[in-house]
Amino acid sequence: MGQMGRMRPMGHMGRAIIMLASLSCASAGAAEFAQQFKDPPLTCAPRPLWFWNNAAVNADEAVRQMQLARDKCGYGGFGILPFGKGFKPEYLSEEYFRTYGAVLAKAKELGLTMCIYDEYGFPSGSAGAINGDGVRRFADKHPGRTLKRLDKHEKDVTGPGTYSVEIPAGRLMSVVAMNLADKKRIDLTETVKDGKLSWEIPAGKWKVMIFVCVVDGDPNVDYLDPNAVELFVQMTHQQYYDRFKEYFGNTVDSTFFDEPTLYRCKARVWTDEFNEKFKAQYKFDPAQYYPALWYDIGPETAAARNYLFGFRSELYAAGFAGTIQKWCEAHGITGTGH
Repeated sequence: MGQMGRMRPMGHMGRAIIMLASLSCASAGAAEFAQQFKDPPLTCAPRPLWFWNNAAVNADEAVRQMQLARDKCGYGGFGILPFGKGFKPEYLSEEYFRTYGAVLAKAKELGLTMCIYDEYGFPSGSAGAINGDGVRRFADKHPGRTLKRLDKHEKDVTGPGTYSVEIPAGRLMSVVAMNLADKKRIDLTETVKDGKLSWEIPAGKWKVMIFVCVVDGDPNVDYLDPNAVELFVQMTHQQYYDRFKEYFGNTVDSTFFDEPTLYRCKARVWTDEFNEKFKAQYKFDPAQYYPALWYDIGPETAAARNYLFGFRSELYAAGFAGTIQKWCEAHGITGTGH
């Protein structure tokens, strides 16, 4: 589509979301419904992701393409996806919002509905650092609020004897010694003093494991932390609302997030407050379960993994999608994505 690249179904790589006004269509009489099926209203038309792809976008060309897309292709609206290092105007700048405002005005004129894509490139969460211009907008403004990773440091030791070690940098989550013969575990977390573990080793061969949560370096927001996600929402979603609130709930009916995945950070996404939130929900400390993320710990292995991974999923759902959904409900639109 000219200078701004192709229009694709909502969601890249061929994935699609077709926004259908099913309730309004279903409530029509049979004859009216048959006519609507033959000649659907714009509210039942597909809305593609519109890649503003590696190009300098201007309002005149954007609104020209919108007119053609409605009249010749039958599109009922768009989700605008800024993409690539060559995209201009600068993401989230006032010039960017002036262009976006012209598009919203044209959408209203044409009877189209718009879905706000929450990122520059993808995945959602960095405001342009990946598949955008490479600027770490979120990470630079909110250091320490980006994705965290769970690291394990271990040492095989033999008792009796004494084992002393400095705790590696990061938020200490757990220190566990596991007997290599019978998988008996001893929680040593509370014995750590002044950043150092000193342990009198019982007889036998043991594996001492120290688990710490560290900032990974990935520029995306900590998906498991609702307070961090709220900062991302304020940087992105709220900026649209502050400028275009009159369009929300009518021309703008939704927002879309894209691939906020947990395979990042070497597939070890974690968060600082995991243990505290876990204890508040389940009324016991998860520290002794951490070795199960790497090893067979005996009969409790499956339960331990289910507890830890299951709770991480709950934090993910509430932290990222849940925070965005609450914002959407408060601002009269729907939250969606993949």
